[in-house]
Amino acid sequence: MTCLTGQPPYTTYGDLLTTTNNGQGFPEETLVPVQDGMGNNSPMLMSQNAVQFTKVMAVPCWTTEQRPQNPMMGTLGFNTQKNVLEVWNGEQWSGDA
Repeated sequence: MTCLTGQPPYTTYGDLLTTTNNGQGFPEETLVPVQDGMGNNSPMLMSQNAVQFTKVMAVPCWTTEQRPQNPMMGTLGFNTQKNVLEVWNGEQWSGDA
């Protein structure tokens, strides 16, 4: 699993999450707002071409103590302490009993 910085995306990147195109990045005009599944735009932008990954997609990494404090439902990250991919379902992290 590839870790970016060990920090949540909003801490590292602010409201802009960028993806790479073989290390070249995408022109700004290809960035579009991310929607919440109900048609509402978020302040975070992602490339229209993000679905065309051919090699690697990196997700945020954290330990159990470093998990985001107020995650949105669907927040995804890799727990380096438990060595598992976690998803917040609105009530708890996947894998937590």
